[in-house]
Amino acid sequence: MKLAGYYWGTRNEGEEGNFKTQNDGDALSAAKTWGNDGIHFWTLPSVAQWQALIKYCSWSWTDNYNETGRTGIVVTGKEENFENGNSIFLPAEGCYSGTLKTVQQAGSLGYYSTSDIQYNCRFNKTYFKINPHTNLSDGLSVRPVAE
Repeated sequence: MKLAGYYWGTRNEGEEGNFKTQNDGDALSAAKTWGNDGIHFWTLPSVAQWQALIKYCSWSWTDNYNETGRTGIVVTGKEENFENGNSIFLPAEGCYSGTLKTVQQAGSLGYYSTSDIQYNCRFNKTYFKINPHTNLSDGLSVRPVAE
């Protein structure tokens, strides 16, 4: 689905709770397996690509996405953009704590990997931020993107 000038995968890498760590290269390995589908070269989103979603899209929290009971953010192209109405759903799957060995904050927070292992994207009902990533053993959600 094209949003903010990029093609975003319609779902995360793997199923719910299948987090990838940046510490041991899981996230980068996942990006390598997506590769080229003949139309797009899929990879991890950069900080700039996440920032484009912030700038060119509206963000709306939902507690029951498409009647599935899943919580997260619906990201929709704004009216003034050529991608008006296109949308993707970013589930609030929480993250896997490498130190605690358990999933934390599922249903209330979303954590997503970036191609720059120094940063991650984090959101809840009221904000979306790009943060320094300090614990690289934590598992995050991974969403593919292509130009």
